Amino acid sequence: MISTGIPPKRRFVLFGASSNIGGRVAKRLLDDGMNVRLVARDPSRLDHRAECVAGDGSQTAKFTADATTVISCAYSQMTPQIMNGLSPRVETVILLGSAWRYSKIESASRDAVVDAEALLLSSGRDGAILHPTMYPAAVGISSSQSSSMTSPIA
Repeated sequence: MISTGIPPKRRFVLFGASSNIGGRVAKRLLDDGMNVRLVARDPSRLDHRAECVAGDGSQTAKFTADATTVISCAYSQMTPQIMNGLSPRVETVILLGSAWRYSKIESASRDAVVDAEALLLSSGRDGAILHPTMYPAAVGISSSQSSSMTSPIA
């Protein structure tokens, strides 16, 4: 087969697509003309420009069979199911985490985020771990201001 030098079209699968941040990520991907499958427990709330499916991390292998990139906006408790079920074709995984990662308070939520990060880092896959809820605090924006901000992804 002769290579054209043009990479094959990427196929994105977005878990947790009906969450606030998931909806924003989906909108941006779709507005940019990307090939996207949205996964949520309630697909009626999804952007129907994409393929929309009802499901969760327990069906990861089925949902990622033709994917190159997986983005998870699902709760970090779902990350083990998602990571362990990924199709071998998936090259890149992006986890959108929460501020719990930086809490000094011991909690199951904090531990789940830390464990999810460790799972991605040990997977050998390319990826990123993003904590968008930390951005307003990092740049000195109050919580009341951040709720009225226009997100960079919106």
